[in-house]
Amino acid sequence: MNRIRIRISLFALLASLALNFSASGAVETFTAYGLNIVWTNSEAVVWDVNGAPRTPGGAMPAISQAVAVEMDAAGKITGSGTTTITYNSSGLPVSRFVVDITGKISSSTAKPTPVVTIVIKGSGYTIDGSGGATTTLNKLNLKFTGQPGQDPTNPNRLRIVGTVSGTITGPTPLDAKSAKLSGLVAFISNSGSSFTDLSTVILQNTKKMLVYDSDWSGSGSIGRTNGFKLVAKGIGQNRGSSLSVSGSLGSYTNNVGTNPVVFLAPVSAGAKGKIAGQVVTGDSTSAEIGAGLIAD
Repeated sequence: MNRIRIRISLFALLASLALNFSASGAVETFTAYGLNIVWTNSEAVVWDVNGAPRTPGGAMPAISQAVAVEMDAAGKITGSGTTTITYNSSGLPVSRFVVDITGKISSSTAKPTPVVTIVIKGSGYTIDGSGGATTTLNKLNLKFTGQPGQDPTNPNRLRIVGTVSGTITGPTPLDAKSAKLSGLVAFISNSGSSFTDLSTVILQNTKKMLVYDSDWSGSGSIGRTNGFKLVAKGIGQNRGSSLSVSGSLGSYTNNVGTNPVVFLAPVSAGAKGKIAGQVVTGDSTSAEIGAGLIAD
């Protein structure tokens, strides 16, 4: 699985170390370490959508796509390309459309299963198969609604699966003026899931934790009994995602040269937040945690 990662920015780390002073004028010092946490429970799964819906082989009419589609950190889906509709196994007649694709993926605490909605609009033409002698103009307006489910082409794989409905305006083999499509089974082949993963540099002293990363900004506090709370909010291309992490700090030992150095870092961690438009909850019992000193 591809993991959701918070990428490390050592440039920001060094710059902030040089400028970070306490109110008293004394230099405020920190321990710097790399932190990696992966939550592997089902509520921490995040879905990616990088394609548009197509019908499984053998279904007629058949919808296929040649598109470029992206999903951002807020769950917004955009793309463009070509949608092709065929009406029988010979491949002719055929309708081709240049399309604009918009949509989103979202979930909530009340409805945790992600829902994907995609609208496909465009203009194109239909070739009747007589050597190009008869070509008519058309417009396409389709809507797909789907959720994670069994891939209709491979029962051992999960994909975003749902139905397509809409209209094809203009003459086609389905209708001389305007054809309605309703409830066509479709799936998004370029879709998949990953576990929520926090991988970043942490600066930490006895009272606070600071996140340094090119896509996230964040800070946290440390209690008297080494409990911690940390909030990371997306910036730049990661804007729209957020993650709140809490748990306990414990001892790690790393060698700096030949000298063992003991430092505190998370040994347990739960998480709640929203990644790519989807509510996630990371169970502390499923968290796989690693930490390593940054000494140079």
